[in-house]
Amino acid sequence: MSLKLHLLGEAYIEQDGGRMSMSFKKAEAILFYLALEGRCHKERVKCLFWGDRGERQASGNLRNALYLLRKALPHNFVSERGYLSLTDFVTDLEGLDISSAAAIPPALFEEPLCGFESVDSPDFSDWLDGARRRIRDETVLLLRKRLPSLEGEVTEDSRMELLSALLRLDPYDEESMAGLMELYIRQGAAVKALSLCRAFCERLDGELGVKPGPRLRRLARELAEETPRAGGHDGQYFCCREREVRKIIDLLSAAGGRTTLFFIHGEAGVGKTALVNYVTELLAGERGELFTACPMSVGEKFPYSSWNNIAVRLVERLREENLTVETAALSLLSRHFYGISDEESRGTPLIQERDVFAVGKVLAGLAARLYRGKPLFFIFEDMHWFDEQSLSLLRVFLPELRVPAAVFMTSRPESSERIIKMIYNIKSVPVGDFLHMRLQPFNGEEVLRFCRTFLSDEVVKARGADYFMRESEGMPLLLAEMVRMLRDNSGAECRDGLRGLIMSRMDELEPLQREMLSALSVFGAPAAIEDIAMFLEAETEQITSAAEELLRRGLICEVKENDDYGVDFLHVNVRECVYNAIPGF
Repeated sequence: MSLKLHLLGEAYIEQDGGRMSMSFKKAEAILFYLALEGRCHKERVKCLFWGDRGERQASGNLRNALYLLRKALPHNFVSERGYLSLTDFVTDLEGLDISSAAAIPPALFEEPLCGFESVDSPDFSDWLDGARRRIRDETVLLLRKRLPSLEGEVTEDSRMELLSALLRLDPYDEESMAGLMELYIRQGAAVKALSLCRAFCERLDGELGVKPGPRLRRLARELAEETPRAGGHDGQYFCCREREVRKIIDLLSAAGGRTTLFFIHGEAGVGKTALVNYVTELLAGERGELFTACPMSVGEKFPYSSWNNIAVRLVERLREENLTVETAALSLLSRHFYGISDEESRGTPLIQERDVFAVGKVLAGLAARLYRGKPLFFIFEDMHWFDEQSLSLLRVFLPELRVPAAVFMTSRPESSERIIKMIYNIKSVPVGDFLHMRLQPFNGEEVLRFCRTFLSDEVVKARGADYFMRESEGMPLLLAEMVRMLRDNSGAECRDGLRGLIMSRMDELEPLQREMLSALSVFGAPAAIEDIAMFLEAETEQITSAAEELLRRGLICEVKENDDYGVDFLHVNVRECVYNAIPGF
């Protein structure tokens, strides 16, 4: 009669291939105790399970448990001469396949011996905690035996999967973390390696109060030196947002195939776009498709304008995959999105009513067809510029999206409360799958760490610890500009604060963009695109294009006055330094 005890995840007994259960939970617990501890005396078992009871009651309870065990397992349970033992059995740990070709069983990551929490014995609870630690240690050893067999035999992805599994079982395993970082570096993902390293070191310091070992410190130092020169997304400098990155990654990891929403809000220049770009750069390239909304910041917005890029990209991706798009769907989308041709659907009847629901369902359906087992990534930036129909479409799209996705949204503070309320009103989105965070400017310590990451110690020391905080006021955008200047020229003059930074950025602008900034500084107040065009004797379309680039660079912002939209400088002193740079006559 074969007997197998399952220790990983839910604890249960398998007899002759079938699952068996006992009416007395402590009898079952005794069985697992004997399996892990070996032969032991009856008195020890009695004290472990009924030590808080009287002698008479404890002895009676033990007799009942032993009777059940003899009856259920006459060939495996042995009670003789005051000793108890279990024979002829195996555990699920012994049956694990540690060969390189075998998949890592999901049960390996579950809490061992689940199901015994109801056993009301303090001594047994203490033993249970220790037994779980020993089982986890044994699973780690089994996986470590698998590492040598992977050398030169399978792809780096298999080794990466195994190292990630070891870190899930032991979050403080420095050797596994160092091995994982080296693999990411070899694959050209130095940015991801650095992010993982920083989060790991913070965990070591915060939870254990210890510093990383020499191997990890060496890798971190080399990455910190190389990563900034390699550049991040669009050449951005990214640092000091490890807590936010970890929150996002942890929620995505726990999503379990559900759609997760992230709303990040804060003032212009605080690093919302940099954070989203950094996280999606880490994850989207290796895990799934990426789609980005591009709202119109100036000019007249047409219905659903913010979604145009996503709709066009969805259709393009389906065609790249040689998947057909129904003519009815093309007909509907071509009515609202200028980048989609309706030639294939000419003559098809159009849906006239409830367009927002029809469009939302069609876009969600197209996205679902692109799902390949990895989450889809959607980015909705600058939602304060979304037209009303685009917001309504988002409210329809999210419940209709039936495949796992990570949805990132950003906005300035003035629109954040409205957007958060809108998301909470989408009943199909569980609260636990929605994370909203407000980004704040860096504090003095973070500013100094940012500068030390991207500048040499000599430059930082020469400028002084307070210099960077005083000139940037903790705004990551301004810090990044200072870093760019000082990396190119360590003696660059930044004593005039924003003036040096803004004028250095203006040197990179096109002539029309510089002229527009100069004209806007003369107005001394928000100005309409049409008025600036008239002032410069230029076409409105040309000024609109120049404004789009200046908005993207964070030099100006859009404002609303008396139901009219205009543009203005983001900061008053930006206006002053541009105005003072205009040549006198």
